[in-house]
Amino acid sequence: MGHTLKMGLLKVGASLLLAGMAMAALVGQSAFADPCGTLITGDGSSCTITFNAYNPSGVLTYQSVNSVTVSNASASTHIATFSFASSVDDGRAGTAGWSLTASTTGLTTTGGTVYPQFNGSGAPLHGSSSTVIATPNDTGNCGTVTLSTADTTSPGAIFASAATGTAPIDCHYALTTNGYIDFTGQPAGSYTGDVTITLASV
Repeated sequence: MGHTLKMGLLKVGASLLLAGMAMAALVGQSAFADPCGTLITGDGSSCTITFNAYNPSGVLTYQSVNSVTVSNASASTHIATFSFASSVDDGRAGTAGWSLTASTTGLTTTGGTVYPQFNGSGAPLHGSSSTVIATPNDTGNCGTVTLSTADTTSPGAIFASAATGTAPIDCHYALTTNGYIDFTGQPAGSYTGDVTITLASV
């Protein structure tokens, strides 16, 4: 029994010795090295440097004029037209698209309310248009803009959108939105009201 116990203790001691030697051999490896910033000495000595980096998500922005002057309504058709410029900048470096919607409670005067109608690219009365302007960082994946006819009396009526599908780096979309207001049956006078434009990621 005593001889067996001594042999077992010798084996355990040898195992611990080998484990200690292995740990000592790894001390100089980068996985167990001390952080750099202090003096290290000796051939093969090493230390670790921590790298910190951040990739910003970028932003999606919309810019437009703050007021639109509508033409005087035609005496024969009672139609008045309008046009305004705006732009969307997409620097999110992702694959999501975007959309622009327009809604209003109407332009009003005493006894009258009218609603602007936004024209799509192929609509009569001077259809809307768009231009995709690639910035120096663009990879050519900005895609195209879809311009839709939008009835502003319907909440969430989309008048412009872009589905990228691939990852753009930085895209600028210049938009010209045309539309009209039908004054048929409405009283004469000056009309005013707000149209809410909403930019959304899709």
